[in-house]
Amino acid sequence: MEDNLEGKRGIHHFYRFEGTPYEVGFQHGQALKAEILSEALPSLEAFAQTMRMSVNQSLERVVARYEPLFRERLPQVLEEIRGIGDGAGLSYAHTFFAAVQDGMPLPVENRVSCTAFSCGRETTAFNNILLGQTKDTNAPLDRYRIMHITYNSGRRILILNYPGWTANICVTSDGLSFAGTSLYGERPPNDTVPFSLLKRIVMEKSSVSQVLDAINNLTFENSSFLIGDSTGHLVCLEYLAGLRSLHDVTHQAFGHANSVLSPELKKYESATTVSCSSVLRQRNIEKLLDRAKGSITVDSMKHILADHTDFPLSICRHIAECDPTVTTAAFVANLTTLTMDIAIGNPCVGEFKSYQV
Repeated sequence: MEDNLEGKRGIHHFYRFEGTPYEVGFQHGQALKAEILSEALPSLEAFAQTMRMSVNQSLERVVARYEPLFRERLPQVLEEIRGIGDGAGLSYAHTFFAAVQDGMPLPVENRVSCTAFSCGRETTAFNNILLGQTKDTNAPLDRYRIMHITYNSGRRILILNYPGWTANICVTSDGLSFAGTSLYGERPPNDTVPFSLLKRIVMEKSSVSQVLDAINNLTFENSSFLIGDSTGHLVCLEYLAGLRSLHDVTHQAFGHANSVLSPELKKYESATTVSCSSVLRQRNIEKLLDRAKGSITVDSMKHILADHTDFPLSICRHIAECDPTVTTAAFVANLTTLTMDIAIGNPCVGEFKSYQV
């Protein structure tokens, strides 16, 4: 079966932005105006159609719904959004939608069936804390933008990002990072908060404990997150049907595909919509991590993310009839050395490049 392997590799689009949140946003908007419009358009059109409103009315609805939440918890992000809009020549409402759309309950198909991992200090060869994942999507490889941001506060952040977003997969100078996967089951019965808020909180806080305090009373769409910091504190969060399960995985080499792992949430899972490869990837990530435990390195994790056991429904995903998503990127973050190794495309063929926070 490996003879039919056709992996894809993509370009590393890299940008450096620095200054106040507004100045960072302005540089972002200037550099990526066309890409920001293209990134937001499918979600915006679907949202407007479902709401039976004009695009402008829909944009104002999103601002009215979510801006107070960001203003209360992360006011500096609104300045960055204003900067993006001014730099790109876009309205504030349009820019706000583009920035916070991630994790909104949008009526647009966006299956993200990834495989994530975290490795506690005692499970690695050099007492490093590692965290990362594959990104399995149906989006083009050229969507990714790698951004190194230096804020005037002194905080530095490396982000595997999309145009117009103000938060995504990252490593911060405080030593925080996260990985995320989708879960499938009963929808939350009440309103949820966008993932963009959670991800930005990770970017703004100094420890996992601070992140957990900041999101304690928030409900998100169905998903799981691995969050870690440079002290070695690692947690797994699962959100399903409006409920949350929190598990400390600090001392483990831990893997998560798209199946619910928490016994208390399992009954809300939908077996008919979960990714057809999830059970295979869960079994394989656990087996490979267990086999390497005690000697895990950044390089060995790259090999694990490129694994083809049960190809094409493998950790490194390729085209399969039962699932439209494929691996479009992968990263391994070292929270001890504050580095992030990133491959755009399938990690079996895509070149991993190392970036320093």
